[in-house]
Amino acid sequence: ELFSGSSSSTGSSADANGSGVALTDLDGRIVSFAIDTDADTSVLYAVTQSAVDSTHHLITIDTDNAIDDGTAVGSIVDLGAIEVNSSRDGTGTQINPTIVSADIRNGVLVAIATGISSATERQIIGVDLENPSEDSVYYTIPDTLYIGDELVGLSVDNNGNLFSISNSTSVSRLMSSDVQQSLFTVSQTNALAGEIGTLTDSNGDAVTDTVSAVSFSKAGDVLYAILRNTDDGQDRLVTLDMSSAQVDEVGSYSSIIQIDGEDTHIVALETSPTGELLGFDDSQEAGRRLIQINLDDTENSLQGSSADSDLSNLMGFAVDSNGRYFSLADTTTQTRLYSSLNSFVPQG
Repeated sequence: ELFSGSSSSTGSSADANGSGVALTDLDGRIVSFAIDTDADTSVLYAVTQSAVDSTHHLITIDTDNAIDDGTAVGSIVDLGAIEVNSSRDGTGTQINPTIVSADIRNGVLVAIATGISSATERQIIGVDLENPSEDSVYYTIPDTLYIGDELVGLSVDNNGNLFSISNSTSVSRLMSSDVQQSLFTVSQTNALAGEIGTLTDSNGDAVTDTVSAVSFSKAGDVLYAILRNTDDGQDRLVTLDMSSAQVDEVGSYSSIIQIDGEDTHIVALETSPTGELLGFDDSQEAGRRLIQINLDDTENSLQGSSADSDLSNLMGFAVDSNGRYFSLADTTTQTRLYSSLNSFVPQG
């Protein structure tokens, strides 16, 4: 099966019942998570909001008990509260920011955060994966750039650049960062290069459909996006030109994503190390399912797991360097870790 729980021994910090592994040691709730595939072994990091004082912490979650390291799947290590200095020169006070979304690039958790500056609503910060309380930094946003509530996701390309989408009421804009790894030790450097431009089609017309998800394929050096047409109830798969913001449709016949003739409603997107494109689909009454998008013929995409209401609380997903997929389900009573037993194999 695609997502499953692993058995755990009595007295461990996680228990499994075949529907994911309960994170019984979790303090509070998961805000965002990402996998560091650049390390010697893939590590699942998550940002949590503490139930005690609401501060955001960086944790690791054990994902593989096949290695005899004395820990069980779901075991949590709290690396500490995330703090940044209120001044770029480090002479200010330590602040606990609120993380909105994050991705890992070159050994640093890059995040969109609020609560740092009263003058700027949102900032880009670099969270140190070993010492988030002391060695994390934030960057000044240029006056010409505003990171609003409509920002959709973060994705990292092969060169370490960040990309995100700003959805407004009328047009979508592609945002870019030119922060390289070496600049994370130079807090005086601005984080963002700025706005690339309004998303336009091949005719130069502005794209009015809403961008619901983005994902960079390291295998294909391509930035994918899902365009959601709420009037037609259809998803389209497109690529975004990372230098011009031009939108090009994917697929030999149509860019509309369908499975067995039915339209999808994709709410999350991820690419595997070998370039397969997967998404969470909320179009089924029975619940959420995982799908693989056929890049040659999007109207003949494949189902990866049966629709299941138990999966409806899954909050995005991430893939490790071995092609295994992980997701977290956060409910009012508990948080559970889901994982694929091996690399993704679609249902025929």
